[in-house]
Amino acid sequence: MKMNRFALGLAAFSVCAALSARATADTITSIGPLQSVSLFPSLGAAAGYAILGVGEGNFGDTVHLSASTTNGNVGVAGPNGALDQDAPGVVNGNIYLNTGTTIIESHPGVVSGTIFTGLDLTQAVTDAKAASSSAAALFTTAALGNVNGAETVTGNGGLNVITIGDLVLNNDDLLLSGGVGDKFVINITGKLDLTGNAIIGGLGGVDASDILINVLGTGTTLTTHVDDMINGTLLSLNRSITFHGTTGAIIAGGITVDSTTTIMSGATINYVALQPPSVPLPASVWGGFALLGGLGLTRLRRFRSTNA
Repeated sequence: MKMNRFALGLAAFSVCAALSARATADTITSIGPLQSVSLFPSLGAAAGYAILGVGEGNFGDTVHLSASTTNGNVGVAGPNGALDQDAPGVVNGNIYLNTGTTIIESHPGVVSGTIFTGLDLTQAVTDAKAASSSAAALFTTAALGNVNGAETVTGNGGLNVITIGDLVLNNDDLLLSGGVGDKFVINITGKLDLTGNAIIGGLGGVDASDILINVLGTGTTLTTHVDDMINGTLLSLNRSITFHGTTGAIIAGGITVDSTTTIMSGATINYVALQPPSVPLPASVWGGFALLGGLGLTRLRRFRSTNA
């Protein structure tokens, strides 16, 4: 039951090719770059999970895995969460459960790794909250308002921050186009609802590792359906979720409300880590390296001259 990395890589390539073919003419250019790409949020201890349910205080998240397949680790963080692995939901990875997690139903036989219990995953909750707050505080480079049709956002070569009210797509796509230096943060304040054959994903040099979707505040359940796909990390700390397909990660839960993260029957969640940006070293640092190299070469010449 180990993950077939070649198959996942081939699938990712196929997704990129398919998205290129679906690119829409309704294109918006992200202004900037206005802020350093180094501000792209880090997940800290909340990274490393395909699905992570988080909670705090009296609130928690129930991670409900229907007859689905999760290629990656699953976690329940916080003292009042629950795991419901019915049907059962296959996990090609480990399961990490915080102390106090209620196990509604568990099937170790379809877990390729180990089920760890009695853990303290407080740091994962803290880091997820910090990442969401950091993303929300970034300067907007493309304000789209409510989106209910196909959109392509072209990157500025650095950190792109998109703000959306409601994101409702029916057989339409939200595509993020850019090069290898582009990172995208999408801050959503309203609903997220995908139906038909809708996709959120990257084009060109942008893939799931470059996209963070940050859903803010309480509100309606976030939903996707059969044949819909989200490519990127979804971070939603106060909403329930009913999802079908994701390539990236899902970090969701109940920080101020109880919530349920439901992975639908037949769904596949493929873990792709959110990657930090590659920030070039300043010229002063390279100058320092050159100086050190020059000093080393001078000493070597002196050594050879002395020992000639």
